Amino acid sequence: MKASYLAAIAVAIIAIAAVGAYVLLSNGDNGGGSSEEPIRTDLKVGDYIERTVSGSSESKTTETNFDTDLFLNTYLYSDYAGDITGQETLKFKGSDVVCDVYKQDFGEFASSSWVAKDSGVVLKSISKISNLVTTTVLEDTNLDITKAKADQVLADGSFVKQSIDTGDIGMINTVTATVSDLAEGTCTLTKDSVLKIDATEKETIEAIDGTQITLDDGTTVTADDFLAGVSYKSYIKSLEDDKTPYTLGKKTSETIDTEFGKKKVTAQEITVTDEEGTETYTLYYTSNDVVYRMVQDPTVVSDIKSTSLVKL
Repeated sequence: MKASYLAAIAVAIIAIAAVGAYVLLSNGDNGGGSSEEPIRTDLKVGDYIERTVSGSSESKTTETNFDTDLFLNTYLYSDYAGDITGQETLKFKGSDVVCDVYKQDFGEFASSSWVAKDSGVVLKSISKISNLVTTTVLEDTNLDITKAKADQVLADGSFVKQSIDTGDIGMINTVTATVSDLAEGTCTLTKDSVLKIDATEKETIEAIDGTQITLDDGTTVTADDFLAGVSYKSYIKSLEDDKTPYTLGKKTSETIDTEFGKKKVTAQEITVTDEEGTETYTLYYTSNDVVYRMVQDPTVVSDIKSTSLVKL
């Protein structure tokens, strides 16, 4: 699959529209063999790939010379949240906080925010981009949430912890952002992230126009981008077409347990570098090129569930 899809397995998209992990298919028997049926490549409307994704990953990033005002706006406050539509009381660390409820709607994008009435601190927000709904909640901070942004005083070790729940795709990312080395409006920002995912994902072709394929979530891809969810060869070709740097690592022969029985596979380690960073994956594919499993080393696993492109 495309490297941007791969990065989505381990990072918060997130964005996401196409969030994802990679895996897929083949047919097998109790002896661990594979059918020689080829993957169908004459794609048509209605073709689909469905897979399960599960696991967790942790990451730490550090950015120097980060603007302190941007830190406050990103993790604690909001300069504009829309129009006030009412009030609600939320709990934060055991205390009641009266919040103004703001809403904005631009069609494909809509959001609701619960903003502390007296300080402007955002305790909760729900955003919708197309069909993707994300809920962000302030879980913890050592800053005083009764203070307005202009009165907030940062110190080394000041932190904000948020949970980011993309419920539609079964992904929760918990991010703790901590500042240090404060100097003249800048700081060093350290982000500790813990991503947990337990989801079933399905991609279906909605339209085909020449070489352009539109999926049911509105994403446009090429044939090889789509087939990369099934075919090891298409996976590699998609990386090359995108000019995404990759290196092949260890290659072994194994037998793995799948939902469709034991499969004799080639396990190929691949290191991919894109705009999100460098990640190592292992693809497990059978003799007829079908990828049954993909592991984002070592904790996120994506397995094939069903597809219209080959008999499992």
